[in-house]
Amino acid sequence: MNLTLALILIPLAVAAWAAFPSCVSKGQDGYEEPATLRALLDCQGKAQEYYRSRGGAKRDRFDDFQKSEVRQYLARHPDRADAGAAPAEDSGKPHADRQAQADEPAKASPDAAEQKERALKAAKANASRLEEGRQAGYEGLNKKLWEMSDDGRAGVTPAMAEEIVKRLQDQQGGVSVEMRSLLDALQKDGGKLSDGSMLKLKGAARDAKAGGLDLGVGADVEKWLLDPETDPKATEAQPSLD
Repeated sequence: MNLTLALILIPLAVAAWAAFPSCVSKGQDGYEEPATLRALLDCQGKAQEYYRSRGGAKRDRFDDFQKSEVRQYLARHPDRADAGAAPAEDSGKPHADRQAQADEPAKASPDAAEQKERALKAAKANASRLEEGRQAGYEGLNKKLWEMSDDGRAGVTPAMAEEIVKRLQDQQGGVSVEMRSLLDALQKDGGKLSDGSMLKLKGAARDAKAGGLDLGVGADVEKWLLDPETDPKATEAQPSLD
């Protein structure tokens, strides 16, 4: 497996795992979102117990994240305000300003933002181990994949997997079985990692660490990734919003 490219995937997947679960996603064809405000609030409610039971600053950030998601939903669909929630407030802003607010994604959790910063620094350090002519391309690919992943919120998408496959084919003429298996698992899961995908990711992290590479994650996450005793069980996963 090409460990330097696998290392791009690890922080992206960790960022998606650390990000607050969203009930709305934006793709090339527009928004995928609940059909009514009540459905949106019901979707949000599935995750509230998980985060609010933890209390403190993380709970407050999660509450702010969900409120932002509702505001943007109502800015896109002012006709969907119903009796189950307060009606959208008329801000008095021109339509163009309201549309800009509607299109602005809910802010990523600070955990995910910090993960991106660590990952970009790690990519620079890991690039220094490559041949000089490939260093800039590696850093550029890393930045491009973060953009394609909506700063980690989308996890690893099929389009991102295609970018990595193309890079591997250009560099070494093909893709290893291990890398193909990892890419297939991560792109299938997107921003919601299954236990099987996390196990593959942990295996790649152990191989990369053994090779002296920077994983681009925080110390606590790195310890968790490398420790076989922490291999996830289904009961440890974040709540599904399906």
